[in-house]
Amino acid sequence: GDIRATPRLATIPDEVGHVDYVLVCCKTYDLEKLAPTLLPLCRPASDDGAIDATAVIPLLNGLDAPAKLADALGAPYVMGGLCLLVSYIEEPGVIRYVSGSKENAITFGEMPQIGGSLPTESARARWLKEAFLEVGVGALVPADETGGVWNEMLVKFNRIVPFSTITAVCRSG
Repeated sequence: GDIRATPRLATIPDEVGHVDYVLVCCKTYDLEKLAPTLLPLCRPASDDGAIDATAVIPLLNGLDAPAKLADALGAPYVMGGLCLLVSYIEEPGVIRYVSGSKENAITFGEMPQIGGSLPTESARARWLKEAFLEVGVGALVPADETGGVWNEMLVKFNRIVPFSTITAVCRSG
């Protein structure tokens, strides 16, 4: 069905202060300009480990969004993420959702460190998953033994590439 979303609050990150989570939902080509503006939102983890760092989760196509965010903000803030749905901008202010599946979910989790082991499911990932599920939004934190969120990002990328190539060649949406 149709959903009408009307923003109730728009603000500048400098005016908000630290938050627990930031979902980055811009277009990939805007990420490098946006990333440094998110730093005022980022709370470091407490020295005793009792409070997690702010989690910044990119929900963008492509594979380099976590690395770009880590370059701008620092790796401890960044998780990996993706959405499995098909939508497009029909006109300014109107997003057409065409997936047709009620099984879509936001997928996120800790990113593996280069040369390190796969991460374990973090408390901040579990808490956000529970919060999404509580309000009826599908959420998935992939199992670490299956490659975690990085593997899911690779799978999505491999799904998108053939269709993107065809739509580009055909000049079609």
